[in-house]
Amino acid sequence: MSNTFYKENKELDFDVNGFGRQKVLTEAEAAYRQILLLLFLRPGDYPSLPEMGIHISKRIRYKNIDYVTGTTMKEEITKQIRTYAPQVELVNLDIWSAKYKGEYYVILDIELAAEKTLSIAMTRKSTSLIDVRVEFN
Repeated sequence: MSNTFYKENKELDFDVNGFGRQKVLTEAEAAYRQILLLLFLRPGDYPSLPEMGIHISKRIRYKNIDYVTGTTMKEEITKQIRTYAPQVELVNLDIWSAKYKGEYYVILDIELAAEKTLSIAMTRKSTSLIDVRVEFN
């Protein structure tokens, strides 16, 4: 086993891998967890960081989809990532919407300096549930 593994900062998961050892997340996996946390947190959920969080589920549920895909949302997500997850090396963020089988989807394509591009697709399934799918490209 290489000594460099222990010299690099790695994010660990509470799960175990197929060999019964603690699972080590890749940069992209750790980044997507941090980004999802920022997307779904409501400002004020952490009293010590009152401005952290985007509360995207409220925006998708009650706002016009065009508003969500606009530049204001892109700037806010970028600012949140740079402020509260500076270890996530964000290269580019594109937000767009699509209608598929009668439902509107909001897609976030996040290009990371890590090894992959992260795509997050969200839709409202009901008034209280947001369905999320994450893919690495």
